Amino acid sequence: MKVNQKKQKRAEQRKRLWTNTLSSRPQKSRVRRQTHQDQGPSVHSISEQDIVSCRFLFYGAHVGNESRSLEFKEGGGNYFQNTLYQHVCVYGCAFLNSGGGSLLVGVCNNGLVCGTNVSHNMEDEARLQVDNAVKTFQPPLLPCNYSLDFLPVIRPGEETQELKVLRLTFTLPEHLTEPILFQVGPGNIYLRRDGSVQGPLGVPFILQWFKQMWSRRVKQLQQQLHEMQWKWWFLAGQFWGLQQSIGPLHQTIASLQTQDTKVHKEKKRLGSSPAPTSDLHQSPPCMSGTDPRLALRTLQPERKRRHSL
Repeated sequence: MKVNQKKQKRAEQRKRLWTNTLSSRPQKSRVRRQTHQDQGPSVHSISEQDIVSCRFLFYGAHVGNESRSLEFKEGGGNYFQNTLYQHVCVYGCAFLNSGGGSLLVGVCNNGLVCGTNVSHNMEDEARLQVDNAVKTFQPPLLPCNYSLDFLPVIRPGEETQELKVLRLTFTLPEHLTEPILFQVGPGNIYLRRDGSVQGPLGVPFILQWFKQMWSRRVKQLQQQLHEMQWKWWFLAGQFWGLQQSIGPLHQTIASLQTQDTKVHKEKKRLGSSPAPTSDLHQSPPCMSGTDPRLALRTLQPERKRRHSL
């Protein structure tokens, strides 16, 4: 018993020492360790697909280069008050006429994430400006075809994250089956090239664009027509083969029907023939399978009765 009590006292002393050491550590070092663990592996580069689906970005991470579907803006100074509306009109129209894309505000031209200071009031003002700019698009753009997000920028060792990246993404409507050009304002049309915007476009360029797009559409329709014709010929061959295999089956079915009718007529003829009149030729059902002597004994009274009649 004394040995067990000593062991329990030693275990309690160790627990006290451990709790004292944990409480004596500074609070800042503990916060830094937690933030460092939450960050996970350091991200030095992000692909274009991850940019569209990510929920936060690391400070100094490389998000690639400007392309047909990506545009970078640093967004410093009075960008949200003076320039955001114009950029939404120009780049939004260009992205829609080039298959869709994203505008990232808070990313340097070299592709490094720097972030920009955005307060809650600035976020509300930015959303209002984006909605007002989208209303000027023709044909009208539905809310499901564009999205605005503010991604927090994470810096190691900082508890509060004040830097954010504005991500504005445009997607083409699914119901569009014919080539069409979006325009903004009084007939201003823009196109997106590799890292640059072309526009407002003139009438000759627009006609050339429609000519190229409709020629592609005609080629697609011709290819679909060729595939449909090939499928039609394939189905026609299968149908002809089925007809050839069904012909002998029809003949066998007809022969079986004729045989069935003959058998039915024969049964009907046999069923309508008269039964024999003499009772002597018919043996009583009770006599079948019995002794002949017993049968003669039973038949003698019947013969006497007939002679008496």
